[in-house]
Amino acid sequence: MLFIDPCGMDTTANGNYIGADGLTDSQWLEASRPGASQGLAKYYRQQNNQFTSQQYQSKGHAEVGALLPGNWDSSDPSGQGVSDVSQAGLNFIAGYEGYSAITYKDVAGLPTIGYGHLIKLGESFGTLSKDAALKLLRKDASFAINAVNKYVTVSLTQNQFDALTSLTFNIGAGAFSNSTVLKNVNSGNILSIDKSFMIWNKIRIDGVLTPVQGLTNRRKAETNLFLNGDY
Repeated sequence: MLFIDPCGMDTTANGNYIGADGLTDSQWLEASRPGASQGLAKYYRQQNNQFTSQQYQSKGHAEVGALLPGNWDSSDPSGQGVSDVSQAGLNFIAGYEGYSAITYKDVAGLPTIGYGHLIKLGESFGTLSKDAALKLLRKDASFAINAVNKYVTVSLTQNQFDALTSLTFNIGAGAFSNSTVLKNVNSGNILSIDKSFMIWNKIRIDGVLTPVQGLTNRRKAETNLFLNGDY
């Protein structure tokens, strides 16, 4: 049985109903089915409204409203979305970058310290604590934060912003701006998010793009962070 939006509806060319808040019947069914990802339902809701679960239930969306208790917007009471990486997000990135208290040379032979910080001309470090390295990482991640703010056109929760920042920090702002991850986020195509993240699990070896386990693990973790908020 289809879930029909009681607030009014229209039909698409293929006959799918569209509720007043922009969701097709198939999207409502997917978001409200038993065992549906809470992140999935929350994401669908975010692309159209900034309602609480109680407000959804009062509109008649009992199935979706019941998925999450309380106010779905508790992390974003303004309804405008977040615009900076959280400390948990920064720690998430740091966990994949690796830490060194002293200067070492990376695979390209460049002097590096902390969580992958490339030492610039004029910079000098002795022993770098983890706290100092995290502060340095936040500065280094500014390009990724700026890119997410620049290219994403929909409201994001903190975990979604952190996941996209991690991805962008790893692949670069240019790659992110042309990625299917970005296209799917901006279009609300949440069902393809996992596949679009996983495109970026490869490096070029002898001219051939080859999956790398470390990148595969990171992409899976970023997808889980984006969809479910698991740090």
